[in-house]
Amino acid sequence: MNIQEKIGEVIDKTKSIEYQLNCMIHNIILPTKNVAFFQNVILNSSVIPLGAKLRIIKSLCINLKLKQDFDIDKVHRIINIRNLFAHESSYVDTENGDIHYMDELKSDGKYISQTVEKYHKEFNELFEVQYNRIVKFNETLSQKCQ
Repeated sequence: MNIQEKIGEVIDKTKSIEYQLNCMIHNIILPTKNVAFFQNVILNSSVIPLGAKLRIIKSLCINLKLKQDFDIDKVHRIINIRNLFAHESSYVDTENGDIHYMDELKSDGKYISQTVEKYHKEFNELFEVQYNRIVKFNETLSQKCQ
């Protein structure tokens, strides 16, 4: 898989997480008026970014005394890696065999360089576990909110 395919895969998979989070928010709030407006405008990622949707779900779960089956910190890490793939440029170390690297600015202000392959592998490992848990929790939530 080339670097462009990896970027596309990371972005596409993250969109599937966002879809599930949108469904959770919708199922908990259950708007009865202006449903299309709620889904198309309020839940639009330019209005409520993906990280904010996670905070909304966390808050709703606390208030409704629901335990989410997925790890919010790991989903935040998925989002961080997605943002690297979507917004950061990779560069090539030609001295070591054309290996692609990306720089990540950590919350403590330090930069780290990792290979694109390492970030891609970390993303997929986290995605496989967390996405399945998100889908399962969304199904449970949907049943409880009916």
